[in-house]
Amino acid sequence: MRKAMFLLAVFGLVSLAWAADPSEGTWKLNIAKSKFAPSVEAPMKEETIVKRALDADLFEVIVKGTRTDGSTFSEKITHPQKGGVQKTQPAPAAGEFYVVTVIGPGNFYITHIQNEKQVQVEQWVIDKDGKTGHNTIKGIDAKGKPYEEVGVWEKQ
Repeated sequence: MRKAMFLLAVFGLVSLAWAADPSEGTWKLNIAKSKFAPSVEAPMKEETIVKRALDADLFEVIVKGTRTDGSTFSEKITHPQKGGVQKTQPAPAAGEFYVVTVIGPGNFYITHIQNEKQVQVEQWVIDKDGKTGHNTIKGIDAKGKPYEEVGVWEKQ
């Protein structure tokens, strides 16, 4: 009986390890529930993120949206599933890069580095229900003043 319980526990842990990351899928920003910093460039009118595993080691993230001033943006990001340096298209400005730190499934940080200084940190957390995600952004604006934003995301 103990062997059977042990094997069930091991298989349960293995299946959890193979389960998809809860941050995978299509996510839409809920503007009404989100809080934007007034000092940051035009807040979003709409934004969608599509995240998928390319293979066992790499995530691809497509970000598209429209700002309140009508300008659009789009970028394609890849980063290691276990965390590391993120590659972005279009490429970030010279001296700028991002590092992803994975805490656990559906819980990770993105640290923005510019000219060897940390300028922004995002924490992403997917709720236990897997239907809602939150990203808290803390950074420094173009005038050197600190800001904080909270985005509320809904899985589509």
